[in-house]
Amino acid sequence: MILFDISDTSIEAVKLSKSFLVGDSINAFTRVEFANGLVKEGEIKNKDALGKIISTLLKTAKPKPMKDEVCGFTLPDKRVYTHRFTLSQRQDSQTVLGLVKAEVEKSIPQPLEELIYRFDSLNHGEGEGEIFLMAVPTMIVNRYVELFNDLGLPPRLIVPESLAAYRFLAPVVQAGGTTLYLDVGKKTTNAVLMDKRGVVETFSEPVQTDKLFTQLESLFKFACTRAGGCIRQVILGGGGSLAIDSAEVASKLKVNVVLAGEAFKHFRLPIKVDFGNLSKMVFINTLGLALLSKEESPLNLLP
Repeated sequence: MILFDISDTSIEAVKLSKSFLVGDSINAFTRVEFANGLVKEGEIKNKDALGKIISTLLKTAKPKPMKDEVCGFTLPDKRVYTHRFTLSQRQDSQTVLGLVKAEVEKSIPQPLEELIYRFDSLNHGEGEGEIFLMAVPTMIVNRYVELFNDLGLPPRLIVPESLAAYRFLAPVVQAGGTTLYLDVGKKTTNAVLMDKRGVVETFSEPVQTDKLFTQLESLFKFACTRAGGCIRQVILGGGGSLAIDSAEVASKLKVNVVLAGEAFKHFRLPIKVDFGNLSKMVFINTLGLALLSKEESPLNLLP
């Protein structure tokens, strides 16, 4: 399976393959930056031009071209609605579905018939307690599905980028309170609230990286009103995090600060490639996708 993470200006991909000797492993990678306009606000605007870029990208992957019959990809959080809410009492599965539909209609500003939505209980599948819901406009997903079908790579797994990141980072997310994950880029930083149970909140608008620490105060105040509680930990990821002094951040914010790279100590899929001059932290979303692809029934926005 080839796993893609596509933003408005770049694409990262890794290849998850099975071999006789080592089983499943990551054995190829590739990355490209492209001009603005092909993808805007997470929506594909020029499918044919983007398809040509991906075709070239696969041919120039290292250490060898990528070929496969299926793929998985992340959707930008700005186009996905994520929501956690509580069901007050045990219900049979049909009633739970009805309650979830009612929550979708109440919480998401788009008609139900225009959405693909999936949900899961955070209480081991029981029909009570806290529910994690994600929804995305069908037209957004269909455009990506068409793109990969045209490339001969029909999708088998589609999740929000925050869910893929959480799957990778879960071993280093601490218990008690909320964790703020910062995916630091050159110009903008994506922020996600997480706790031990999963994704708590995503933000549709990124933070300007050069104003990151002046804007964190509002994020910290906001987190105290959410399901997971006040922020007790910050995880720094993305290529831009390499230029940040984590000890200095911890001193300023008075919380535990860790680099996302710590999660590699817990990563259970062998990585059989050298990423060279690229930081492995750039590939967190695709590596999280690789882990999700091995689960029996991951949340999946596939139509």
